[in-house]
Formats: sequence, C-alpha cells, structure tokens
Amino acid sequence: MKVYEKYYEKAKAYLIKFDNITEPHIVDIVTSVLMTRDGVGYPGGSFVTAVVENDLYGAISRADATCVRYLPAIVSAKMWA
Repeated sequence: MKVYEKYYEKAKAYLIKFDNITEPHIVDIVTSVLMTRDGVGYPGGSFVTAVVENDLYGAISRADATCVRYLPAIVSAKMWA
C-alpha cells in the first residue's frame, strides 16, 4: 500500500468514528493534515499548515465553507488519528 493510501484510509476511518463523516473533501484534508503532521510527502497548503501549527485564526481565515463546518473533526484528527 502506498503512503498516501495508508494515510487516506486512516483519515477515513477516524472521521467515520468521530461523527460518521464521509465527505471526500474532508477526508482529503485530514489526510493532508496527518501527512503534514508526520512530515511525510509534500506539506499541506496554508489551511492545513495553520491547523498543524495550532493557528486558529489562520485556519479559520483560510478555510472554505466545508472545512469551517468540520473544523472540530479536522483539528481533533491532528491529535488523535
């Protein structure tokens, strides 16, 4: 299994467990958060970087509407997934 696929499956499983979240965009974002957190692959964009660096203002100001809606799940995945 490729590294991205491993992280994608981990993100997907966490989000389903967290609150039955299956939104593909959020699975991709959480995958990027986990990979950025672990220093694997390419670093995430400005939203993902803000999440990983615990920059709440930066994360909210860079988030699209879907990410704002799921921000608690995205942030908690950084710590618990």
